[in-house]
Amino acid sequence: MFKSILLVTDNTAQSLHAAREAGNLARAMTVSHFCIAVFYPQIPRFLGEPMIDTVTSARVGESEATAQAMHQELGILPCAVDIEILEGPGHGISQLCETHHSDLIAMGASSLGTFAHLFHGDLSEKIVHQAKCPVLIVR
Repeated sequence: MFKSILLVTDNTAQSLHAAREAGNLARAMTVSHFCIAVFYPQIPRFLGEPMIDTVTSARVGESEATAQAMHQELGILPCAVDIEILEGPGHGISQLCETHHSDLIAMGASSLGTFAHLFHGDLSEKIVHQAKCPVLIVR
């Protein structure tokens, strides 16, 4: 049924659980492509040089470590795994899904509190409404 899965992740317990479930699904469906997309928080542009380079480098390093942890959590898959490291709150997920020809997006449920949810919304809800393919949200 699914041939390509996009795992959208950050460094949360929900994301680790989503990685395990996406790995199980990938093995069961014998997918031909798997992509891990790690989003790190947007860096304020007012920091200026050279501080912005230092912060970017640190965030990319943390994101690479997160991607490796997610890759380990997936277990052995029947295909190669691509890794994408991206800045921002995940606005580019639809485009990334199209680029990788993903027919399923897997992600952990957002862990925003009620107050933050009122002001920022829920990323997983936004993705469900914008995605052109099924979205698996794991709690």
